[in-house]
Amino acid sequence: MDYFVAAELEACCASLGHETADGASYIKEHDCIATVRQLCWLLRRENESRPIRRKLGQLNVLPHDLLCLLRFHALEDDVLFDAVLKLMQILTTPAVICFEKLPTDTQFRSYYDELERYLHAYKVAFADEEAVKVLSFYLQSALNIDILERTDELNVRIERILVLIRNLLHVPFVSDDNHVNDDITAHDRIIWLYNQQNIDSLILYMATEESERRKWGLYALEIIYNILRNYDPSDLASTGQNKENCELRLLRNTRNIERQERLERHLKSNSRHSRFGGTLVVNNMKALSNDSKLIYHGPLAKAYNISFDDLKPQKRKNVRHLQPKDSSEKHYSTLAIRLALKEFVVNFVVNSFNQLVNHIMSCLARQKAEVFDQTYLIWSIGFFSCFNRNHKFRPSLVESILKPDILHLLQTHFENCFEMAFMERKNRHQAAIWTQRIKLGITAYNEILLLLEALKKISFDEDSEDNYVCINADIVRRQLMNSPESRDIIPMLFKKFDCNKMPLTYIQQVVFAQSLYMRLLESVEKDRGGNGIVVTSRKRKFTKTKKKSTLQPLSIEEIISRINFSMDTFYNKQLPEVSAPYDPLSEVPESAQHRSVMCEVRRLLLSNCPLDALAVLRSGRSLWPNTDVFGSPSITLEEEVEALSAILHSNSLTVNLKDIKISSSSSEEKKNSDLSSPGEMTKTLHFTVDTFFNKELPEVRASYDPLSELPESSQHETVISEIRNLLLSNRPLEALSVLRDARNLWPTTDVFGSSTITLEEEVAALNTISNNLDEMPANLSEKCNNEELSVDMFIDQSLPTIHAPFDPLAEISDEEQVNNVKCEIYGLLKSGNALEALSMYRDGRSIWPSGMFGNEFDTLEDDVSALNMILKSDQYHKNVEIDDVPSDNPCSSKILEEELGESSPDEFCDVVLKSDKYFDRFITPQVLYCYSLLFKNYRNNSPLMNRVCLKFFHTIAVKKNFPGLFFQASIFRVFQKIFSDLHLKSVHVPGIEELATFAKFICRRFFETVRKNKVVFVELLFWKNSIVANEITDGYGNYRTSAERPKLILWNDDECEELRNMFNELAPVAKEEGFDVVDRIVQNLAAKNRSRRAVISQLVRLNCVSHSSELKKVRKKKTKINDPVPQIQPQPQDIVSSDSDNELDAFVDEIMGVKRKKRRILLSDDSE
Repeated sequence: MDYFVAAELEACCASLGHETADGASYIKEHDCIATVRQLCWLLRRENESRPIRRKLGQLNVLPHDLLCLLRFHALEDDVLFDAVLKLMQILTTPAVICFEKLPTDTQFRSYYDELERYLHAYKVAFADEEAVKVLSFYLQSALNIDILERTDELNVRIERILVLIRNLLHVPFVSDDNHVNDDITAHDRIIWLYNQQNIDSLILYMATEESERRKWGLYALEIIYNILRNYDPSDLASTGQNKENCELRLLRNTRNIERQERLERHLKSNSRHSRFGGTLVVNNMKALSNDSKLIYHGPLAKAYNISFDDLKPQKRKNVRHLQPKDSSEKHYSTLAIRLALKEFVVNFVVNSFNQLVNHIMSCLARQKAEVFDQTYLIWSIGFFSCFNRNHKFRPSLVESILKPDILHLLQTHFENCFEMAFMERKNRHQAAIWTQRIKLGITAYNEILLLLEALKKISFDEDSEDNYVCINADIVRRQLMNSPESRDIIPMLFKKFDCNKMPLTYIQQVVFAQSLYMRLLESVEKDRGGNGIVVTSRKRKFTKTKKKSTLQPLSIEEIISRINFSMDTFYNKQLPEVSAPYDPLSEVPESAQHRSVMCEVRRLLLSNCPLDALAVLRSGRSLWPNTDVFGSPSITLEEEVEALSAILHSNSLTVNLKDIKISSSSSEEKKNSDLSSPGEMTKTLHFTVDTFFNKELPEVRASYDPLSELPESSQHETVISEIRNLLLSNRPLEALSVLRDARNLWPTTDVFGSSTITLEEEVAALNTISNNLDEMPANLSEKCNNEELSVDMFIDQSLPTIHAPFDPLAEISDEEQVNNVKCEIYGLLKSGNALEALSMYRDGRSIWPSGMFGNEFDTLEDDVSALNMILKSDQYHKNVEIDDVPSDNPCSSKILEEELGESSPDEFCDVVLKSDKYFDRFITPQVLYCYSLLFKNYRNNSPLMNRVCLKFFHTIAVKKNFPGLFFQASIFRVFQKIFSDLHLKSVHVPGIEELATFAKFICRRFFETVRKNKVVFVELLFWKNSIVANEITDGYGNYRTSAERPKLILWNDDECEELRNMFNELAPVAKEEGFDVVDRIVQNLAAKNRSRRAVISQLVRLNCVSHSSELKKVRKKKTKINDPVPQIQPQPQDIVSSDSDNELDAFVDEIMGVKRKKRRILLSDDSE
């Protein structure tokens, strides 16, 4: 800051007044009000670095002067109070608002931290009883006046007081406050003063009274949020209840922690002599040098935790890749303050919560609220619902949150926050803010699920108020189950997790939400008898693709060679009623319409429709009878056939026919007519100066778009192409007009000649353009279609903003979405939009940074080479849109429609939802990775969180039988820590025995798999899905998809008739002879691939039998044991003495008429 400006500010602060020697009073100057207003004027006009604000904070104006004026003189002078109040409101504005966001520049970041220190000093200084008393007096006196009788000055005063209170409460805690838990902080002192001076009662009044709530409800909710943001609602609800138990529990936990730390210190310090006590021999562990045992030097307490990684330097991790810590720490105030806050929350929930929620919802619906007001509403839903659930649960007090609108609000909140976090992904501070808002939404979502679960366990009377809440709860429960968007919320939260930007508490809340939703789904399914729930599901219909034909498409020359027509084709044939394309109101000149008719004639000829082509030719002759373009009226059929042949062989479809004339002259004249191709026609075109001398040029403008993103070179090529087309159309005057207009548009370039060019030079340039057809400069689109992309196409070009098509809620996999994006890129390249394709490719890299679109270090050359690979690949050709294919080929659209099929939008259908089917959506590598992070933190997790995590693992490994999903190195490392903690008992973790049991189960299954699959050690390095996990345990290649499974073989009419006749013949005989009719049919059928079950099912369909039970397999009755045994030539003793049991089985089956056990045969023989 300038020295003179700083001196002027110091003089202004000195003119406010001064404090007396004893500090009991403050004497203000006569120009005190003018000085305060001058400071406000300076603060409104300071620059981005906020020098005035920082200087006033350095001079301590607010604690030393403004607060003294407020305490000693504000009650006597309303004008002074309003001026001081305005200045204090400006000075206490949060630093984030002053700088709009957290600065990234080092200098501005120091300014930001400086303002934060001044704000904390203001908060400490404002914990003054007299100052708070003055604010309470003015606020209460203004609210006592009816809202219809209040003046604008009073409303402004109320608003400034509320904003000042909000600013002071918004100042966060400072880590160097040097206070311990249960100590009074500056925040606690301000809350206590607000309670003593009844400011909290005034805020409750503004939230309760309807007229005040409409005007000040949003301010009241924001102040309440800043008061209660660092308090746990469950702890606040239990304050005063079982006080002794709560205090004793906290003391016991603290004492156990201290005792454990003391024990660890005692074990580390060994009292024995270091020369002998520190040398140990470790069994079952060999040394590195030889086969002897390992010798360990160290205390006995550390010998159980031998690790070779202790002295290794840890790999440093980039700050951007570190998982952020949760910044929202819970505060534990003194008992008196907690009791005051509890009373405040109880009064708010009973009197104001439902009304305030409905009011804010209506404001959001009418767009009368800001974005942060929606965040405050979502926080209030989670906080006050939890408080009500833990304190004398009354559902009617929070019935406003049990509405489908709240679920829709949470869904839109998640989508908006994730989108903003993605946009601010490079700014960690802004991304952390949006992540915090997502966590508030998850907390509110969990509270709604807990409320629904609590209401399901309670039964109310029909006349009670809570019965209406139960009806609303059933509606919300059905909405959660039935809506596809509601069912996709939790999978989306798992999918959007980023360990580099989201703390571990995010995963804890999402895991808890998934557990609550599964419990709710299972309870509803159990009430329905386990039959599942009929819900609405999104039915996606994707583009049907057929197999690519192996036949190569025919070229135009081959098609023409196969078309043959003569006089017999048209003689005595009735022509169809086909008219030529003609628009009498069109502004297109006749010559252009003539060419359109000629193109239509040739298209019909290529489509092998000669009669239609002749009809169009005659229709064109009748439309323009005065011209000889389509022949004279006296033209014969032979001449028309020759004309059609000339049109067919004129040129390829990509070039329009121009000025083709048909006359009844000789064949030699026809060969020299305009039916020649443009390449031959340009040889006959030659313009002289006489063509243009003393001729009035028409006003034709060159095609130029000043807002186009194309480079100037591309626009130059477009203009040259336009000039060439005009010359080929025999319109040289218009071509010269376009050439001169282009020269005026680009006077600095010599592409269209210099400003001093003569007419002779212009004519020479036009002749050059018309004759050099093959040297036509290709634009970017032609290069994309015919050649490889080069880096020169993109240098110094501004890329347009093209986003890759990405749907986070889509039920398809990431691989399919990536393939769709590459198909879009392929279509853009084929249509000539290379810049758009490069922009979409780079946007896809930002969405999928895992290497599917390269990495962030790729250069322009790498991107161009990747685009060339996509352009050359054939796997993306099937999704090119029909509009991108040139429409000149008459067969192209039909072929593509048959190849691609038709796509339809999303449809909805009713399906049966079961909990097991929904649980399968969470058996993915991403969800398992999230659970593994939570499992790794088992020492610090709550017992409930460890139990939820273990239940999820048990369901996958045991019930779903996918233990291979847990064959991962990071999970095995956690198993090692669990076994170590269980063995040493150095850390007390509730439920560690259950964790160890699960770890033993997975290790046991792993060692069983090792015997069959040696590659499983490599699989430890990767996260797996259910298919890979199944192949690891059961063998690679054993898993079959639905396409690979055997399909149902249908029965044709002949086979059905054969089956019916055979059954009618064999059924009566089977009853008499006692054989199985189905087995006999299967043996005698012509088709040998029919099973017994397939035959029975088809007989039921043919009404040969009424039910499949009539065709049960006929089994022979077993002969009793006392039946005589037939004589056996080989003695059974010889058989017993044989080495092979298979020979005995074969022998018994061969000679015995009745099947018996081997033991029975031997016994019967011995008895004989």
